[in-house]
Amino acid sequence: MENLDQQRYAKRARYSTVLADEPNDLDSNSLIYNSFLASEKSEVIVTITHFSPSEFNLIWREVRQYVFRHWNAGCGQKSMVSARGLLMMLFTSLKHSGTCDVGAAVFKQKPRTFEKRVMSFLTVLHPYLMRTFIAAVEQKWPMKAHAESGHRFKNFTAARYATDNFSGKHSLDEHKVEVSMVPNGFAIDCTKFYKGSVSEKTIFDENIDPHLAKLAKRTGERTLKDSEPGMEQWAVLADKGYQGIRLNHRAVLPLRSR
Repeated sequence: MENLDQQRYAKRARYSTVLADEPNDLDSNSLIYNSFLASEKSEVIVTITHFSPSEFNLIWREVRQYVFRHWNAGCGQKSMVSARGLLMMLFTSLKHSGTCDVGAAVFKQKPRTFEKRVMSFLTVLHPYLMRTFIAAVEQKWPMKAHAESGHRFKNFTAARYATDNFSGKHSLDEHKVEVSMVPNGFAIDCTKFYKGSVSEKTIFDENIDPHLAKLAKRTGERTLKDSEPGMEQWAVLADKGYQGIRLNHRAVLPLRSR
């Protein structure tokens, strides 16, 4: 993860802070986004969204065609905020753990209005984000690819990915979400959110089918080095909150204290 951050900061230094709008960009005139680029406010974009202007524009270029086809389309009331402005509002909300009060204050909107706009936009964008940045990455990085690139877990070579939950300790008050990440730092699965009282094992068990599919050894992987030769599954790395998943899954868990 540290290497990924270093690469990201190095790219920031190389690229221009402003990406020129293309002639066919239907949403180039975003009052919200452009207001933060005006005068000396470009650094504010990094502060409130965690993305530099160049990074933000790269993401916008990736999603805009999908957004144009599915956002503000058809009959009904249209949003008064541009799609690019809504993307910025969404990132601000995520940066502050979904707290709408902070985002509403930044964009000078009522909290309920801000929340409604962000959630409506996210509902439309979510399927594309999952398909492009999660499912596609999972297919790109099977265990064989990690072995060939030298990106297997150093001390647990039989583990394909690590699974953990993000909860109150990550400022997600009263909620949990489970995320699985491969050794090179990319997320390959993300569950829906659960109430904070739901145990990690319960969340894992309710998402058993995706785990089984991702842990199954694929064609050509049975000859890869494995600490337990002959196994049909790769292992999952998990924390102590996942005690009990070994009954039905191959897992690497911390030893219980006595």
